[in-house]
Amino acid sequence: MRWIADLPFACKGGVCGTYRALVTDGKADMRRNFTLEPADVDLGYVLTCQSYPVSERLIVDYDS
Repeated sequence: MRWIADLPFACKGGVCGTYRALVTDGKADMRRNFTLEPADVDLGYVLTCQSYPVSERLIVDYDS
């Protein structure tokens, strides 16, 4: 079963940081990032407005 989520976004530029989420399962490719620190990215955070799934399954947590 495939399910595509309609994730929230606003600026679509990767600059506001509002849609920061932790990838808890799978992998995502973040195209642009002008907000997250390298340490955040190393921990698994992405900007969902700038990210695309690169694995069969992708789960993100906005509350982390």
